[in-house]
Amino acid sequence: MMKVSPTVSEPMIVDHVVATVTYKPIRRIYLRVTSATGPVHVSVPRRCPPAQAESCIREQIPWIERQQARLRVHEERMAELGRRHQILLWGRTYSLEQTVATPAAITCVRDRIRCAAPASTPLEARSQMLDAWLRARVEEALIPLVEHWSHRLGIAAPKARVRRMRSRWGSCSLRSRTITINLELAGRSPACLEYIVVHELLHYVVQPHNTRFYALLDHHLPNWEDARRELQAPPAGA
Repeated sequence: MMKVSPTVSEPMIVDHVVATVTYKPIRRIYLRVTSATGPVHVSVPRRCPPAQAESCIREQIPWIERQQARLRVHEERMAELGRRHQILLWGRTYSLEQTVATPAAITCVRDRIRCAAPASTPLEARSQMLDAWLRARVEEALIPLVEHWSHRLGIAAPKARVRRMRSRWGSCSLRSRTITINLELAGRSPACLEYIVVHELLHYVVQPHNTRFYALLDHHLPNWEDARRELQAPPAGA
């Protein structure tokens, strides 16, 4: 029987990156980032000189930092979900109840939102369930608003989608005729969603934020500044 040599691992620090380098019977160098704060996993050929592994890691530092930043956001969201006992929906605070049950489902009754899933369901899957449920609530309100305001503004209704956005409440693409709405608007009052929809649709009438743009906004949505102030403030219950 052929004897298989065991893999050998050793730590390596390249600039500010901490890595675990594992020598394996492979031909190429592979990097994996599995944690925002843990070591980067580097698999290298058995005969690979340490200097070559170090050079490869250094070249990939920008990519490593992007992956760590993405994982940091994800890990923070998972920690928040684990601590969360409340959830915001349309400006109201609901108690969040995590229960074990089949089939998996989310229900909203009075002042309580219940997230039921089998016992084996990981926290990440519960987070995805909540995101999907909140996205559906936003879409239910979004589509009629887009149709209503497109008609009032005299434009063809663009496509509308909902996704989580880091720094904007909404955006519009003139080329693809698509408006994108931030999922976080699910936690704000319905007036905030309407304001963002009207704001984005107006860009199909007037592209820049000029005097005419705000004159139209004042005309069609006189209380838009109230909604903007709400969006500039922390959400209720935060």
